[in-house]
Amino acid sequence: MARTVGGHIPGPTLAATPVAAWTDPAVGNLVTWDATANMNVDECAVNENAVGQVIAVNPARTVVTVELFTGGMVAVLPYTGTVARGDKVEADGTTDASGQGKVRTDNTNGSGRIVAVDRVSGHVDVYFG
Repeated sequence: MARTVGGHIPGPTLAATPVAAWTDPAVGNLVTWDATANMNVDECAVNENAVGQVIAVNPARTVVTVELFTGGMVAVLPYTGTVARGDKVEADGTTDASGQGKVRTDNTNGSGRIVAVDRVSGHVDVYFG
C-alpha cells in the first residue's frame, strides 16, 4: 500500500464551553482561551494564536469538543497570504468555505511551525512542538 508524506497528527481533545456571545460555534473554528468562566473558549479573531480547533458541537451549541494544538501535533489548516516552511502562524479571523479557520504568517507573535505548504492545495501543515 502506498504511503503519503505528511498529514494530520491528532492532539488531545477537551470539552469546553463557548463564551456566551459566541452563538454559532462550528466544526473547524479555531479557538482561544477565554478567562470569563471555567473552561471557556472563544472563536479566534484576527491576530490571535489558536489553542485548538473545534471538532464537535453539541446540538444546543453549549459544549464544543476542541482538539488542542499541543506538542507533537500537526494540524492541516487553510491559509491566507504568503506562507513559507518554517513560518509561525496566527489566526487571520476568517474561515474557508467549509467553516475551517484560516491562518496566516506571523513570525513575531505566531505559534507552531509550518512544515509543508500546499501538500493539500490551499493548506499548510503546522507542527506544534
